[in-house]
Amino acid sequence: MDTLEALRRRIEGARDLQSVVKTMKALAAVSIRHYERAANSLDEYNRVVELGLHIVLHNRPEGSSIVAEGANERLGAVVFGSDQGMCGQFNERLVDFAVDRMNGMQVRRQHRSILALGLRVTGQLTEARQPIERTFAMPSSITGMTEAVHELLQHVEYWQSQQQIDQIVLFYNRQVSGASYVPHFAYLLPLNLEWLHELEEADWPYRTLPTFRMDWDLLFASLIREHLFVSLYRAFAQSLASENAARLAAMQAAERNIEEKLAEFNFRYQQQRQRAITEELLDISAGYEAISGDWRLGATKRVHGFLLNKYALVRRLPSGAARGRALHPRSPIYCDSFAPLCTRHTLNSHGPSHSQPTAPRPPDRVQNHFVLDAGNEGDARNADVVVAAQDRRCCR
Repeated sequence: MDTLEALRRRIEGARDLQSVVKTMKALAAVSIRHYERAANSLDEYNRVVELGLHIVLHNRPEGSSIVAEGANERLGAVVFGSDQGMCGQFNERLVDFAVDRMNGMQVRRQHRSILALGLRVTGQLTEARQPIERTFAMPSSITGMTEAVHELLQHVEYWQSQQQIDQIVLFYNRQVSGASYVPHFAYLLPLNLEWLHELEEADWPYRTLPTFRMDWDLLFASLIREHLFVSLYRAFAQSLASENAARLAAMQAAERNIEEKLAEFNFRYQQQRQRAITEELLDISAGYEAISGDWRLGATKRVHGFLLNKYALVRRLPSGAARGRALHPRSPIYCDSFAPLCTRHTLNSHGPSHSQPTAPRPPDRVQNHFVLDAGNEGDARNADVVVAAQDRRCCR
């Protein structure tokens, strides 16, 4: 059984942990909103890039190719995880989803090149026996996302130029609503031909039609690079928002558990404290009884010449006084200090009797009314008269 001091330390530790959990929950809720705004801010920029692609594709020279053809034998995968913990099954669910999709694409393990973003997801991919080419750190704020995207784009260009990787896919968690998220899969390269044809055939939304003078291939490559930047930036923002959503859900569950533990600890502490107080009071009462005595617990106490205990009142009568009285086994003897007494219920050897008259109540200094039963003449001569006082209702 835990002591009061141990329970007090547990309660203090649980309260400290509760304050930390509340702080992390608040930070996660604020971060979700910031990353959502960062993802939404790309909509207008992406719209400008698509309009530029519309103009370039509409003026595409004859014979120019917009998508490079390849054998599709090698796969490059970018997995967005987390560096920090306390986010539930965030990385585990994403890795299971990514491995299942890559196996479904029928790409051999030796033909896969994986970029892991986050130390936590790196460990999960290693346990799944996936070939990790390089590990990147996830940005901890919005300001670090732009630099992380540029660094990732350089490695994507290295894949295309040096390793002839034809397919590049993104795996990240996408926030659905509130603290919920789902794993998401998106192609980064090759470009979607249907999407490019839709841009080329779409109507121009403004009255003025823009034009350009720079080289078409260079302009098209620049716009595609901006499109890749938007896709990667959105993947970063969605992944970080989902990470904080997972952390928010984990902190909410932790807060509920802490509240339950605090209630349990407080109950045990109060119970233990009440038990300790009761024991102290009993010790004090026992010490007092050992010194002064208490008739309620069977100890004797002398009051007005009488010895009191729980069951009887005993008075030491002079032997001469006992001999001078005519005693009968069934006749009551009245104590001088308590007369007049109630004789409505007389307790004798044959049980209660209602034949005696009722006398007035004794003074306030006497709390119980007693009827003395001599029992027999021999007991009276021994000067010990036992008072049958077990039934205190006899005088009420």
